[in-house]
Amino acid sequence: MIDRERGVAELLEQLMVVVEFGRAFSAFVFRICVFIYRVGSPDSIPRRERIKATNREDDPNRSRILKGTTPSAGTGEGLSLDSEVLEATD
Repeated sequence: MIDRERGVAELLEQLMVVVEFGRAFSAFVFRICVFIYRVGSPDSIPRRERIKATNREDDPNRSRILKGTTPSAGTGEGLSLDSEVLEATD
């Protein structure tokens, strides 16, 4: 009888260890998901939309983007390419 109680106590102890590990692991996964959500959502949505816009055939800026005449980031100045490169892309 004492051996049976000891066996049950050991099983319960092992079960408690597994439960604690499960809690810690789920908290870790939850924190990773929150981190990915916070990093990925606010700033990347406009960027994704810009990428989609440049890939559309009916976008009026597509030819300017492909030819390199769009304003460069933050300066407002247009990019310039050699005429040879422009002829090759036409």
